[in-house]
Amino acid sequence: MENNLSFFGGLDTVGGVHLLFGRGETGLLFDAGIQHGGLFTAPFIHLNDPMAKPIPRRDIRQYLLNRMAPPILNLYDPSLLGSLTKADLQRVWPEKQLPNYKNHYVFVSHVHQDHIALVPFLDESITVFMHQDVYASYQALVAAGYYFGTRANIETFVDGQVIDLGDFQIQPIETDHNATGTSGFILKTEEHKTAFTADWRIQDRYPGRMEKFIQTCQSEKIDVLITETTRVNKESLINEEADRLESTVMYDYSRIIEEAPGLTYLYALPMDLERTAEIIARTKATGKTLVMEKNIATFWHEAIKNGISALEGHPSITDMSTIKVLDTIHSLPYETVTIDDIVTDKSNYVVHLSYQSIAYITEFERLGQQSKSVYIHANAPAKQQVMQKWLKAFRISYHDISNKGHATHQEITNLVERIQPGVVIPVHGRTPFLLQTRGVAKYFPEYGETTTLASILSNQQLKASF
Repeated sequence: MENNLSFFGGLDTVGGVHLLFGRGETGLLFDAGIQHGGLFTAPFIHLNDPMAKPIPRRDIRQYLLNRMAPPILNLYDPSLLGSLTKADLQRVWPEKQLPNYKNHYVFVSHVHQDHIALVPFLDESITVFMHQDVYASYQALVAAGYYFGTRANIETFVDGQVIDLGDFQIQPIETDHNATGTSGFILKTEEHKTAFTADWRIQDRYPGRMEKFIQTCQSEKIDVLITETTRVNKESLINEEADRLESTVMYDYSRIIEEAPGLTYLYALPMDLERTAEIIARTKATGKTLVMEKNIATFWHEAIKNGISALEGHPSITDMSTIKVLDTIHSLPYETVTIDDIVTDKSNYVVHLSYQSIAYITEFERLGQQSKSVYIHANAPAKQQVMQKWLKAFRISYHDISNKGHATHQEITNLVERIQPGVVIPVHGRTPFLLQTRGVAKYFPEYGETTTLASILSNQQLKASF
């Protein structure tokens, strides 16, 4: 029986990877998110630049008609599809034969919106597999109002667990990324073994995770390796990047807030729950208070209430005094604090804001004590034109302590060289064709292409680079 592979996203862009493995009547979709920089952006990216959003309750129709979701109607809740037909989708993909499987399963690698944003639209007949910490985070996103819930059946897994779906055996392996619970996958059939790294990096927080992934791939003798290439570009061909370690990020955070003469503003992605836990602990250690907006505080509280295995035993999950919630009536177990409270003692507070709440800066800076404020940029999107304009207007000093959530070009090359697959397929990058693989053949699929693993492995036009 042939093993098919279809590619519906993430081939020359960051995010939105949609890999569909098919065999017989069963299709397995790996990742179900929205690409960065498309016509639409997904919720919870916190970009400061205005972006078009799909019309509520018509979201999945508009994603499908813009080629931003896999064109497989029986993946989705029919009540959200309305009158949309396969013929409509075929007109969107006129040059491609759309796959047709009776049964579908979805595997989500992590909770970032470019990998999970389509989950709310899935049909109740679909089973979605995700790490237990990813599910806890997804439920928290729903509770905080960033997403609505899903009718799909969610099954959770833990690191190394083997999921047996008959013709397919899938082994998730935790990787290191700036989202709690991120996992890569090894997919085995009778004929072939395929590995998908998902998003990954090599950091001091979990230095052994990618080593385990590599060694498992080596022992399994992987045929096809699919890896992200976010940081592969022309510059990376010449210059080897050096990453700031997670321990350095946290050291810099402590130093800056301890020395800040006035109010500290913080931008950090809440979905990196391990980092949030450390931020809480380090803020407490300096004797300051961490102020969160209601939605950020709700996400944190709901996630730890759901249970995050990576934070088991961490003191921040029971700390009810360091966090305060900004200016709102709520049901969270934290005290509230008003703007008037903060501006009377600015040096005592670190205010965790999103880009959408930038207007608060006006009141914080114009009212109360006049002292020099600082802004800490930790693990945020790269586009900051609007934020920088505000910081300049109020003469707020800027500190970028962020590090990367993705592997360097050299790390990806080393991964490929050590695993030695029959072929590597670079995805999740703007210039994947630049990936150096030291003799391992590369395959570059087209959008909407469906082919067999046997064909990929025997293609005489595969090219390698050194």
